[in-house]
Amino acid sequence: MNTPLRELFEDLAAAPPTSMPQAARLTDVHRRISRTRRRRALAATATVTAVVLAIGGTTAVLRDTAAPPVTPAATPTPSPSPSLKTIGGVPEYVAGVRIFAGATAEFPDNTVTVRFTPTSKRLAIVVRCSDNAIRGELSYSGKGPRFAHCGTVSAVDDLSEVNLEVGKPATVTFTATMLLRLAGRHHDSLPLPARGGISLAVGVPVAFGDFPLPPRPATLPALPGPPPGWSVVKTVRNAPGDPLTPVTVELPWKPQDLNFIVHLQTPGTVRVSLTGKEFLTCVKWDFEPGMADPTQPDVPDSCTEERLLGPADKPRSNTLAITVRPEHVTGDWVVFISSDASLVGGPHG
Repeated sequence: MNTPLRELFEDLAAAPPTSMPQAARLTDVHRRISRTRRRRALAATATVTAVVLAIGGTTAVLRDTAAPPVTPAATPTPSPSPSLKTIGGVPEYVAGVRIFAGATAEFPDNTVTVRFTPTSKRLAIVVRCSDNAIRGELSYSGKGPRFAHCGTVSAVDDLSEVNLEVGKPATVTFTATMLLRLAGRHHDSLPLPARGGISLAVGVPVAFGDFPLPPRPATLPALPGPPPGWSVVKTVRNAPGDPLTPVTVELPWKPQDLNFIVHLQTPGTVRVSLTGKEFLTCVKWDFEPGMADPTQPDVPDSCTEERLLGPADKPRSNTLAITVRPEHVTGDWVVFISSDASLVGGPHG
């Protein structure tokens, strides 16, 4: 359960306990969305491009493990164009995943099931809907459910996690349960729309070099600046003409709330470490400008994260080293870092 794809989407796919009543489960959903909304909203103001019914772009994953030394990866030669084939209403290749089975359903039918026989211990589950504000539940061969968002990918690194077995027929089912809309500071749970539909697909993660990237545009999109109102304490950029060399910057140590936003011009991966511990990995699969966000106004899936640093995170020195390690990128990238020290209690130092 340590691969980037698993960590990338485990927060979105995490579910309240199966035994939790529906009302309590909804309350739990609202609480988790409210907790993430403040920090995630920073990224929503950073981009003016909304990608409707698209999974991909820049995505983020959190880790808190020691990062080994990384040699800049050579850029693979991608396929000249993406696959145009669709399976169950989902492109064959999406967000680093190759789809092999899928199905769709049209409202008022709110349940869709995919039947397949796993050939690998690793799976990726893609959920797409006519409106990404739709929420629902995933179940595996009748066991679950797990809370799920439309417009996301859920990764399974070991079939035993979801009680499936290699070579044994299995099912994955998505049931749409509500339409969750942001209304001011509150979230309204609305009935499912009368028209629309849901798609569910099952696939396997593929290596970056095996993913058919879209054609490279003649002119790469310009990197955006920081979100309006951000108090940037540090900006990390690649050296001109050298996007694959790691870059390290330093900040004076103090307990504080650090917020990170990452932008890439091209497909590739950017890993961010704090004093040798990698905690944020951003992967981009297209050449869209800025961060390609699904249309989820409350919890955008974007390459932004908050890191709350307290006394337990203090390095041996009084300096916080921030290292950005790019892989496969062929254009410029930038990491904006802001701070709000008032959000961390206790003495500084």
